[in-house]
Amino acid sequence: AVITGSEGISVGNIIGSSIFNILLVIGISAVISPITIKRKTIFKEFPFLFMAAFGLIILSSDIKLQSADVNMLSKADGYILLMMFLIFLYYIIEMAIKSKEETVKEMESDIKDSSVAKSIPLGLLGLLGIITGGDWVVKASSQIAIDWGMTETLVGLTIVAIGTSLPELVISIIAALKGESDIAIGNAIGSNVFNLLLILGGTAVIQPLMIEQSVFFDIYFLLAATVVAFIFCFTNKKISKLEGFIMISMYVSYFVYIVIN
Repeated sequence: AVITGSEGISVGNIIGSSIFNILLVIGISAVISPITIKRKTIFKEFPFLFMAAFGLIILSSDIKLQSADVNMLSKADGYILLMMFLIFLYYIIEMAIKSKEETVKEMESDIKDSSVAKSIPLGLLGLLGIITGGDWVVKASSQIAIDWGMTETLVGLTIVAIGTSLPELVISIIAALKGESDIAIGNAIGSNVFNLLLILGGTAVIQPLMIEQSVFFDIYFLLAATVVAFIFCFTNKKISKLEGFIMISMYVSYFVYIVIN
């Protein structure tokens, strides 16, 4: 999106996708099967998500904090976000090393029917699909924005965000059906940290991003949604079906509000 000059889609996609993940992905998973929350999720993974959200707010609030003319994520801001991501990556690697034996056994059972000769072509085909699909999404979304009189940011917050978050939704639904609570919520939290730190940071390094003032409502809503999810996790160490319905209702209300406005 940035390479083709559609910055609004890029920023809107990252924020909108993160809101979709934290409310709808977790909410639907909880409705299917209440999600049991582990202590490390509450005290280690959620703090990374808060760090990412607050980092974005601070780095992009140039008008308020630096009396600048515009809000901008500069290349330097991008590098800061990427450094924050490296801290998260260190945590992931540390967790992987601690659970190495269990992970290896699971992977061996999952990939016993696979081979390098089969995996390489499938991997390349998947990569081609991502690149081609991404190009189609940006072009089609830009055309929708023009034809419907929508801003690129709104298209990114809605159409593109939902489209790019469907894999997370499918994975979490399957995990919930199988009773894999860790995957259901870890998928959403991890995706959001990647969105806000790696993708947004990497994009800003490629091309500084102007942040529209109106997008701050969405950023603050993302922070509020994260707080709600954290409270639900912290209170009973699980997210119940009722709380799942509340999260879904929050997303539907948010979606309707931004489209109307």
